[in-house]
Amino acid sequence: MGVHRLRLGRRRGAGQFGNVQLLERIADSTLFINPLMAMYWTFDLAAVVERLRYAAAIGATTEAIETAMAIARWRGSLDTRPRPSSAL
Repeated sequence: MGVHRLRLGRRRGAGQFGNVQLLERIADSTLFINPLMAMYWTFDLAAVVERLRYAAAIGATTEAIETAMAIARWRGSLDTRPRPSSAL
């Protein structure tokens, strides 16, 4: 797989995707740049947390298992209505 170029910017490496070596120290390795990477990591974290209804429940957690348990407790505390049965 070669290097492909999108015409998006003027910086060194800007707009390239595929096997891109931007630095000499990584020239002997494979560094795959996905053209959608910018979309993967561009979001407003404060806006996400503001909408996250269980943010207070996970605020003090430090481990993944603590976070999962806090979310499970929060979900268990919700009043849910029964789902209608679906006839197949």
